[in-house]
Amino acid sequence: KMQVYRGEGGYPRVALLAGVMLPTGDAKANPALSDGSTDFLAGFAVTQRMDDAQAHFCVTYWWNGESESGADVKDMFIATASIESPLDTYWTLLWEAKAYIGETPDEYKRYYVCPGISWDNGHHFSIGLSAMIGVSGTGGGGISWLDYDWAPYMRAYYRFF
Repeated sequence: KMQVYRGEGGYPRVALLAGVMLPTGDAKANPALSDGSTDFLAGFAVTQRMDDAQAHFCVTYWWNGESESGADVKDMFIATASIESPLDTYWTLLWEAKAYIGETPDEYKRYYVCPGISWDNGHHFSIGLSAMIGVSGTGGGGISWLDYDWAPYMRAYYRFF
């Protein structure tokens, strides 16, 4: 993540995003910890302060490599919109919506809402817990081998600056 713009007063903030997922982990485990592919991600994020809360919007494109099993895992757009509402100095409520839109087949779409909560130590570290709840989905046919109605997930961040 690299900040490319910061408005007067600190907001809005615009950042470019880039990432690589290496084939680390056992593709034969249950559940699989990897699909054996090397994947790339690129996109941008915008953050805007709204009173005490912050709104985030992020769009990325995910290039999926060839999986170890030979499955045709398609590339996709991933978009998120979220609001962070602080409860106090350390705790924040998270309100997030996610969309996964596969490049092919044309009809692959998944939409989720993800309420959650996070704790920040006030310095550089934060950890959060959310529930990813499926709202609607269409298509598939090899893009995703795992679809679910809901799933818990945890995130942890360390900010170096």
